[in-house]
Amino acid sequence: MPLSDLFAALAQYLHTKVFHDLARHPEHPAAFTRQRKLTLPTLISFMLGNLRMGMQAELDQFFATLARQNTLRRCVSEQAFAQARSKLGGDAQMEQAAVSRRSMAAESPAARCVR
Repeated sequence: MPLSDLFAALAQYLHTKVFHDLARHPEHPAAFTRQRKLTLPTLISFMLGNLRMGMQAELDQFFATLARQNTLRRCVSEQAFAQARSKLGGDAQMEQAAVSRRSMAAESPAARCVR
């Protein structure tokens, strides 16, 4: 499966009710129901990225990229990210880790040689 197809399927899955129900922490059943700056698909997309800088710098860069701007954007604070992440259920975090492993395996040098 080409990487572009994998990302398209992931993006579609992140917007499903099934994933939203799976992702919510049992103690926060109303989490991720409102359309805020840090929606569930946005949170997961950010978490799938490789962090190379500090958390706030990564958040600023991520939201600048989403807005297609060359300048950094302070849309979400590190504290807001931590609070949103705490509302993720364990199943969502395990699913996110599995997706990360699959995408890394698909792009590994060994996988490219097999294609």
